[in-house]
Amino acid sequence: GMFRPVPRKSSDVRPVAPLASSTKTPVLVNVVFGEDVEVRKGTLFQARFNGKLAVTSAEETTVRGQLNVLGGYADLQGKKFEIEKGTVSFSGDDPTNPVILATAGWTALDRTRVYADFVGPARTGTVTLRSDPTHTRNEILSLILFGSIDSGGDFSASRTATTVGAGAIGQG
Repeated sequence: GMFRPVPRKSSDVRPVAPLASSTKTPVLVNVVFGEDVEVRKGTLFQARFNGKLAVTSAEETTVRGQLNVLGGYADLQGKKFEIEKGTVSFSGDDPTNPVILATAGWTALDRTRVYADFVGPARTGTVTLRSDPTHTRNEILSLILFGSIDSGGDFSASRTATTVGAGAIGQG
């Protein structure tokens, strides 16, 4: 007699494992941001920036490049600090934790200009407060928290600075 193939159900067919190695082919994407790119978080944070990033997607995603912060603001204890300058640098390490160098300023009622400088990786960087004219850290914190230097506020400067700084980082 004649040989006839037996029809198979598709569930009987097993896929053949690919011969290629498990490494993905890297994909490189160069991203150029124009002058009007904006990041916003409600009314607490807004930044405009430009710059170039190279994003490589392979086994892991890496990001290299730098963004230049052109302006914006961050709400710190209800005070609107204007972002004066800043850079966000991606070195190819953790793309979710770039190194940030940024300065924001706010002018108090007595015309003191208070500056908040953020330096370091996004997650662990430090906020340093300074002012023009120069005041002590306690006086600067009193200005931010109470609106004046001679408020008589009795508080722990280091604890308050940590709270203020953590708030800014959490918002930005």
